[in-house]
Amino acid sequence: MHETNQSMMIQTKNNIWQIEADTEGRGDFDFFITPNEKYCIYFSKIDEYGMMKFVSPVQIWVDKVSPRLLFHPKKTQFEYQYKESCYYLDKSDILILMTPCRHQQVFKLLYVLFDFNRSKFTSIHTPDFHLKELDRNLIQLDILFRYSYNEQVKQQILRDNNTRIDLTQLEWHDIDNIDKVCHL
Repeated sequence: MHETNQSMMIQTKNNIWQIEADTEGRGDFDFFITPNEKYCIYFSKIDEYGMMKFVSPVQIWVDKVSPRLLFHPKKTQFEYQYKESCYYLDKSDILILMTPCRHQQVFKLLYVLFDFNRSKFTSIHTPDFHLKELDRNLIQLDILFRYSYNEQVKQQILRDNNTRIDLTQLEWHDIDNIDKVCHL
């Protein structure tokens, strides 16, 4: 297993808070909870958009005792990758999802980072890396080849391994603009 400081979300189909999710008789959903149980993410309709590539609308909820819908985009769907579908940077209180953006005939996979305390999001195009949290608002790119590459391309990608990114230096956008994420 690849060791990172990002918190894996807890994946479950049984503990889905009380969000009145319509799941009876369905298998095309999944539910994730942050380790501190602050947020839950509900992948509500998982569809295949390419060979073994899945996407789903999401709902993000807060407050396990009295669940409140925090986020539900109208158009944008997010990549579903089983246990690696979403992450939580606990020091920064940031949720991370991935979204495929179509550019001509190619899909570009973006990390989308959500700061619900500020109602903002940003994106990072580094699909061959995990985002390893070092400290509050500081991450490091940690290599994870998602695709097969020839040796020359691998070496080119490896140059960015261990690069640090200060999240406060990124361009953050109002969460209401999430449906424009692929064009920002």
